[in-house]
Amino acid sequence: MEEKFQDGQYFVVVAARVSKRKIYESYRSYFKALDNPTFYLNASDRELADAFKRYFIDKGVAITENLSEANYVIRLTGRFVERKNPVLDSMGTTLTITLEVCSTDGKTTLFQLPTKRFSKDSEILTQEQRRDEVANRAFRDLKTELDEAVHQMVIRMLDNAE
Repeated sequence: MEEKFQDGQYFVVVAARVSKRKIYESYRSYFKALDNPTFYLNASDRELADAFKRYFIDKGVAITENLSEANYVIRLTGRFVERKNPVLDSMGTTLTITLEVCSTDGKTTLFQLPTKRFSKDSEILTQEQRRDEVANRAFRDLKTELDEAVHQMVIRMLDNAE
């Protein structure tokens, strides 16, 4: 889009469209260059664990079921609380999520998302339906922040490897 020569250097401005698939392929390449580190997902809730496991695998992260084989730990804490909304006189579900990725010894944190709370109130939904709705909304709302955190994690891992 723009090109200029200044102080003995060329500067070029480029407009580009990058597909998510290409970004994910580059993450896989970066992990390969880092000798394919493995991650263990330590989660307090099985349903949340499955959703986050799929997310990380799609990004090219190798997940192991055995902590002793892992280089890093993904700590996912999800806590559902049932409560009554006194204003609406309806039942509600609140989900609190905390996510951290660190070395297995806990000495190096690759990233940590701040604790987030999500709620769903409903007079007609069952507890299980409210829980599903709040979990789906939480994952949708966290996705952009999580994408950026994973991107920064990969950069940090590459910087530390040099």
